Amino acid sequence: QLVRLLYDLNNTLEMRRFYTEDLKISPDELQTIDWVEVQSRLIELQQERQLCRVKADLTAHDIANRIMRRENYLIALYNKDLLKIEIDFPLIGPKVFLPKLLEWNISRCVLDFFFDARNPKVRDRVLQASKADALAEQLRRRFFFMAAVNLVLSPFILMFLFLFFFFRYADEFRSSPSALGARRWSPYGRWKLREFNELEHVFNRRLNLSYAPSQKYVSRFMNEMLSTVSRFIAFIAGSFVAVLSLLSLVDENVLLNLFISTNRSVLWYLGVFGVVLALARGFIPDENLVFEPEKLMAAVVFHTHYFPQSWRGRVHTFHVRDEFTALFKYKVVLFLEERFSVFITPYILWFALPKSSRQLVDFFREFTVWEEGVGHVCSFALFDFSKHGDANYGGAESEAAAAGAGTAGGAGGISPSRSGGGGGHGGHGGGALKGMKHFQAEEGKMEKSFLNFQANNPAWVPARGGGRELIRRLVSVRETSDAMERSQQNASALFGGDGGSAGAGLMNSGLSSNQGMPSALFSSFTGGARGFPGDELSMASSAFRRGSANRAGSHGFGSFAAAERRRNGAAAASSATRTGGGGGGGG
Repeated sequence: QLVRLLYDLNNTLEMRRFYTEDLKISPDELQTIDWVEVQSRLIELQQERQLCRVKADLTAHDIANRIMRRENYLIALYNKDLLKIEIDFPLIGPKVFLPKLLEWNISRCVLDFFFDARNPKVRDRVLQASKADALAEQLRRRFFFMAAVNLVLSPFILMFLFLFFFFRYADEFRSSPSALGARRWSPYGRWKLREFNELEHVFNRRLNLSYAPSQKYVSRFMNEMLSTVSRFIAFIAGSFVAVLSLLSLVDENVLLNLFISTNRSVLWYLGVFGVVLALARGFIPDENLVFEPEKLMAAVVFHTHYFPQSWRGRVHTFHVRDEFTALFKYKVVLFLEERFSVFITPYILWFALPKSSRQLVDFFREFTVWEEGVGHVCSFALFDFSKHGDANYGGAESEAAAAGAGTAGGAGGISPSRSGGGGGHGGHGGGALKGMKHFQAEEGKMEKSFLNFQANNPAWVPARGGGRELIRRLVSVRETSDAMERSQQNASALFGGDGGSAGAGLMNSGLSSNQGMPSALFSSFTGGARGFPGDELSMASSAFRRGSANRAGSHGFGSFAAAERRRNGAAAASSATRTGGGGGGGG
């Protein structure tokens, strides 16, 4: 860390000078300034000095793509499960394993292999389909080499990890032993939940907001055996603490002068039993909790935007709970995984990841696009709905999917003019469904990433038509939702309780009809599975509108919606004028 600090010192000082002199942001102001304001100053500076000479204007989208050039590829790889990091354990079955050590090795093996170290671009040979087999073999040998290096250095890595985590977490566990019973998002979970062009601070804020409902959801599934054992241990440890504390109150000399065992005083046993008591209490659920998993999962999905199809209508089952806790693990489990990663990482690098080599080469060739002023980027991060849109999540049907529907031999990759001659990989065709799935992100990741980026950057106007159409549909759904909510309130006032339920049924049936916005998009944000209460479409659009309002006052998403309504109204009036239908009923 010290060597890295010295190596980056010059760049750090240059960055400080850029912020203070060019962007006019003082070190004190930097602690509290919003990122949107930093972006706006950088965009203004581009207009004055042309920092990027090949492009006249920079946008928030360009800036995010440059910052997250590499991360966007990793997000796509984990989203499409192209990295084979599963281990098939006896009696347990396959388990995904991604500790920090393996995460670092994947970054070195994959990203450093495909990216040019000196330029913001993918290496030229990666984009040539004729070299795919040779590149896959080179990547396979790279995995083998790193596996051998990790195995040889495993004793030193184990010692380093032990010291690192000891000094990092020793004080935390000493002051709060119950923290071992707490949970946090695993490294694999973080990559599955992160969205394209989502900067680190925005992503951390979203996960922090999801922590409380996630903890509540998991705690509703009580393990009776674990809770019973924890209560028993807490009772025994608490009894010892109570008795020893009472003795010390009677005679304070007992603390240091009374030895219960050889060289072990009362004070030492008080500390030990206190730690055991705190640990046991961390695994005892609250007896007053109410089992409402649907509502809790809706609160979780509201922030995580992650709700696989297999979870729909099954959030009350232990199967979904187990899949969820694979992403949201106990801290002590993550701690143990990091210890064993010294031995498991070489195994995955040698036996599992080499099987992904050809798929990785094909992915980087087919999903790499050259964007002027930005460089090579993952095509998902461009929010290009014409190439990767998923109609099930509100995106337009992609051109690649349409090509797959018409040609059994396989849709091509990104066009040579955009990707530098990448060409298509013919093995990915075989019908409409296969072509669609290959060129689309899983679970509507691109569509959700686009909406999240728009909510966090309300002043950004998407240049590609698919994104604007998606927002127009969202605005339409929101307006319809508000109108039906008012109808529900009026019906409730008119008919009492029956009217309320009737209004709710009308709202749900109306929103699931031909509004042009599939409910799958919004149910993935708000948990719109069968049995979920309330209007999930309304909740989703409220979330985006609220997210924009937090960053741009009364503007942002609401102002974009108003602009879209004015544009649609003007287009309708113009059409009525051209057709001569100006007599009162047109628009």
